[in-house]
Parts: sequence; structure tokens; C-alpha cells
Amino acid sequence: MEQTYNWPLGSGFAPGTMLRLRGTIPNGGKVFNINFQTKHDYNTSDIIFHISIRANENLVVMNTKDGGKWMTEQLRANENLVVMNTKDGGKWMTEQRASTSAIAPGREFEILIACEQKQFRVSVNGFHLADFAMRRAHTLITALSIIGEVNVGGMSFESSRPVPPKPHPHGGGFGGPFPFPR
Repeated sequence: MEQTYNWPLGSGFAPGTMLRLRGTIPNGGKVFNINFQTKHDYNTSDIIFHISIRANENLVVMNTKDGGKWMTEQLRANENLVVMNTKDGGKWMTEQRASTSAIAPGREFEILIACEQKQFRVSVNGFHLADFAMRRAHTLITALSIIGEVNVGGMSFESSRPVPPKPHPHGGGFGGPFPFPR
């Protein structure tokens, strides 16, 4: 059964911000989409970053919708296995293998989407999946939608941006009283 989740993003989705999404695709579920939009209404919005998880095709599609038209898709297909290794002194060590096919019906998943200066970085269940070059400015993002056959179990935004200092309690400036006579 298709679900629709919509959230306004009052402070946007700026570099240093990350979305952490946990959920499951119900049994028999096939596709869900995550959209960082320019408007709250999906049907009239341009989409700065669209990621389509197509569990039925073992495919992840990323794209941008600009002026009502979809641009060229970036595909990640058949990414069932991540192999990690180290080459030491010209010799390969023992491989570590992990499945990324955990975005499958009936299994819990965690997707991280980080906004960087020039790209979005996507990881699934702790493994880097893809980088998607920013095609339009992140400053245009005002809403997030998740649409499709998915049950959202949890969602949070995390930031690595520095927090500005608090105003000094005795004066009007940051870090101290007014430097000028009152």
C-alpha cells in the first residue's frame, strides 16, 4: 500500500546536514521515493534531489526535476555486494564482504543522505552507495516527501554545522558588551 509523507523544511537542507531515515518496505512492496523539493506540493514542485529505491528491480535511481522536466537519471544497479580489502606490500589481504541488498521487502533499513557543498552523499545500512552531483542549488530545498511502498520507522536530521555563539547576557554583541558608549 502506497504511503505519502510530507514535511516542510523550514531551515532547508544545507551542507553539513544529514537525513537519517529508518524503515521497512512491506512484503510485496516494490518502490519508494525520497524527494528534496522546492515546494510542499510534490505535483507542482521541482525536485533538487530524487532517489527512487526500486526493490523489485534491485535498482536505485537518482535524478533532478527542473522546470517540470526530469533530467538524466543516475543509476546504481545490482549492488548486492560490497567487497572491502587492503593491499599491503603488493598483496591483497582477506576480503570482507557485506550485502547491501538489505533494502528488500520485510527487512529494516537505514538510509543516510548528507548534503555537501557540491553533492549529496548516500549510504545504506552503513555502506556508501553513491554520490550525486548537485544540479541545482541546495538553497531551493523547502520540503521533503517520501512516497511509495514504505513504512517510515524513524527520521531525524543531524547537523555538523557550527553553532554560532550565544549573545552576551550584558550587552548586544557576540562575546561581550557593546564596544561603544551607550
